[in-house]
Amino acid sequence: MNKNMFPLILFMWPLASYALSNNYSARYPIVTIDKTQYSGKNISIGKLDISTTSSTPVTGDGVLSCGSKDFLCGVTGSRNVATAWLASPLGRGEWYPKNIVTTTINGIPFTFNITFENLRYNYFLRNNDSGGYAETTGSVGDGKSITIGRCGNTSGCRNYEFRAALHAGNVLINLTVPSNIKSGQYPFNILLGEYKTVFTPRQSSPSYVHSATAQLYATGTIVLPERCFLELSDNNITFQKVASGDENDVQDKKNITIKSHCIGIDKPVELNVKLVPNSIVDTGGYLNLANNSQGTGALGVAYSWKDINDCNSNEDFNKNYLIGKVSATTGRSNFPDTKIYFLLCKYGIPKQGTYSSSINLTATWKQ
Repeated sequence: MNKNMFPLILFMWPLASYALSNNYSARYPIVTIDKTQYSGKNISIGKLDISTTSSTPVTGDGVLSCGSKDFLCGVTGSRNVATAWLASPLGRGEWYPKNIVTTTINGIPFTFNITFENLRYNYFLRNNDSGGYAETTGSVGDGKSITIGRCGNTSGCRNYEFRAALHAGNVLINLTVPSNIKSGQYPFNILLGEYKTVFTPRQSSPSYVHSATAQLYATGTIVLPERCFLELSDNNITFQKVASGDENDVQDKKNITIKSHCIGIDKPVELNVKLVPNSIVDTGGYLNLANNSQGTGALGVAYSWKDINDCNSNEDFNKNYLIGKVSATTGRSNFPDTKIYFLLCKYGIPKQGTYSSSINLTATWKQ
C-alpha cells in the first residue's frame, strides 16, 4: 500500500503594532491667592496656548515621530498586518477632556474647572510600503477620520503609520477656592485630559485597532499666605481754625476708625497698633504743628483711645496698643472696630499760618 505524504508548510506573519506619545505638563510653580479671593471665589490658575507651546520631541523606530509643535501627539501603526489591494486603513483622534477635577490636597477638597477652546487637530497617515501618505486638519470633536485610500500593491500592504496631534486651541484652568482653606501651601498635579491616537489597518476588521494615548497635566503649588488686613475710615484729618487769643486747651477733636480682619488663620492672632509721628514730639507728648515766635512749641496734636477732652490725658506715641485677639478659623475673623481720637491742643501762642504733619500707623499681627 502506497502512502502519499504531503508536506504542510506554515507561513507565519507576526502581527505587530507599536505606539509612542508625548505627554505634557503645564507648570504653574506658585499661584498666590490674595485677600479678595477666598471662600468660593473663582480664580485663574493659567491659560495654555497650544499654538505657542513646545512639547518634548519623541521618536521611535518608525518613520513618523512627534515634533516639538505636535501637542499631545501620538504615533501608532501596524507591521505585517496584511491589507488587501483595495483595502483602506483608518486613523482618527479621540479627545477625553476633564472639565471638572476635584482633588484632595492636605485634607481639603479643591475643585478645578477646565475650559477647552477651539482645539484643532492634525492627522498624518503614511503607507510605509508604498511611501504614499494623506494629511488633514480639523476641529476636535468633529467625528472625522483620515484614510489613505486603497493599498495600491497587488500583494497587499502590511506597514502603516498614523500620527495625530493638536496644533491649536486654548486651555483655561480655574480654581474654586475652598471655603475651609487655611494659610499654607497646596501642591497639585491633576489630569486635564487625554488625546488618543487610534489606527485601524482594516476598516472591515475593526478588531485590529492600535492606539497611543497622550495625557495633559497641570502641576503647581497654591500658596495662601497669612492673610490679615487693616483699613482706616479716613487717612486725613482737618482741624478747625485756631485764634491766637483762644485759651490753651483742646481746640478741636476728630476721630478715625480702625477696621481689621484675618482670613483662614490656623492659630489665634492678636493685633497691636503703634502710632509713629513723622515730626517732633513736644514736651507733654504732643505732635508739634506750630511754634511761637521764640521757637517753642505752641500748637500740637495729642491722641487717645478714649473719647476724652483733656490734652493732659493723651497716650504716648511710638508705643504698641493691643487692639484685640481673634481665634483660629477657616473663614473670616474680625477684630473689634477701634476708634482713635485726635485732639488739637493749644499750649502757647502759635505764629500765623497753615500747618500740617503726618503719622504712620504700624499694625502687627502676632500668633
